[in-house]
Amino acid sequence: MKTLNVGAGVILENTANNTSFCNINYCRIIGLAAILLIASACLGNAATITVDDGISSADYSSIQDAINDSRPGDTILVSPGIYNENVNVDRQLNISSTDGAVVTKVISASVYDHVFEVTADRVTISGFTVSSDTIGNNENEIAGIYLRSNDNKLTNNILYENYCGIALNDSNNNELTGNTALSDGGEYGIHVYSSSNNTVSNNVVYFTGTYITYGISQEDSNNNRLFNNSVCGSRYSGIELRNSNYNILTGNSVTNTDEGPGIHISSSNYNLLTNNVANGYSGILVSGSNNLLDSNSIRYCVDYIISVDGSNNTLTNNTATDNTTYSNYDDFNIDQSSSDNTIMEAILQLPFTVSTW
Repeated sequence: MKTLNVGAGVILENTANNTSFCNINYCRIIGLAAILLIASACLGNAATITVDDGISSADYSSIQDAINDSRPGDTILVSPGIYNENVNVDRQLNISSTDGAVVTKVISASVYDHVFEVTADRVTISGFTVSSDTIGNNENEIAGIYLRSNDNKLTNNILYENYCGIALNDSNNNELTGNTALSDGGEYGIHVYSSSNNTVSNNVVYFTGTYITYGISQEDSNNNRLFNNSVCGSRYSGIELRNSNYNILTGNSVTNTDEGPGIHISSSNYNLLTNNVANGYSGILVSGSNNLLDSNSIRYCVDYIISVDGSNNTLTNNTATDNTTYSNYDDFNIDQSSSDNTIMEAILQLPFTVSTW
């Protein structure tokens, strides 16, 4: 027998009966290629499933039935119609309407369940009107869309007559964009609880009769970004942060608050508020430390303009105009127990005062 090394990992072995060839690196490459082919085949099997409540040629007439027969990664396309059901999403799916939210409605079949409840990661829900019709039955705390998972996208939905339009609970890295929450007396337009690293942008919260209690509310949640949202007609805070740190609020607009501030920062630290508009009963209320308020606009308030209770907060380039504060209130209130707060280059409607209380 003669053995000859002809290259790295290559052995030629000659015997009287046979010749064998084994390339170790080649075998590894073949094995890797096989794995990639299997993965590619799995991805290639992602299906598009159709739903229509009135056309027999669609795959299903129920969104939930389509979900139950789907695989992770599938797309479910829903045609215009009214779907009376509660939808549980327990796998990665793209669920979208074909013609938009105005003509594609999902109405809760049970007032004891969220209309959409998402427990899987990387789910997209886009283009639906979602209604639980639970106004007046708020003890059930039902949401139009309830997220209890991560990395989801909610876009261009209309949330109508829900206790809460969109709710996040222990839910991270989600995108909420272009949604509209309409309510006649609900509790929250959007509620973010114990959730971090979410982006909430270009959403609208609007009351249709009775004031909604809170427009966009965030509790015990950090590192979220609220951009270019619009809130009109909240009874209390238009946008509020409670026990929440390191958040960014930029370009948001709050109008027509009934009793509370346009923006309320409560027991929250290291937040950045820039270029927001607060037009309502009162302007911006801050309770916390190391917050920065820059280039915000406060108009048409009858209570305080900016009130601060905390330390090391910085207020720069904020503008207050067209406010008619009561005679027993001041424009800028700094609590007497607070320290090291800085007010710079404020542009105020005269007369105004900066006081401690």
